[in-house]
Amino acid sequence: MTSLAEKVSVGILVVAGAAYAVLPNRVSRLLSPGTALIVDGVTWADANLPRPLFVSLIFLATTVVSLLIAMSFARVLYTVLKHAGPRTKRLFGFVTPSTPVGKVVLVLAVVVLFLLGSVWGIPYFFG
Repeated sequence: MTSLAEKVSVGILVVAGAAYAVLPNRVSRLLSPGTALIVDGVTWADANLPRPLFVSLIFLATTVVSLLIAMSFARVLYTVLKHAGPRTKRLFGFVTPSTPVGKVVLVLAVVVLFLLGSVWGIPYFFG
């Protein structure tokens, strides 16, 4: 069962993503104070921390945030699919493997692909 916090966080991410796709300038102006604060923090850490520690912290932060977002989306989407009716359940059962080993391999593949896709921002910080 998903918690209310997970449902709210996924809803906020979906609404923010849709709003950014429709009105990127307004959303950017709305988020600019928070973005500026994050950029200032990353700039300070880049200037004051040793490079290996800085890279490790950026990697750790993006990995943890990515995993939390992925887990929240997975739990909410699973709940939605579970209650969406027999056709969706049948499709979900058809797409996912039936054996425990197959499910573990599928989850590991999704996590690895998600993490590889989420660390694209690390080179951006180094120019």
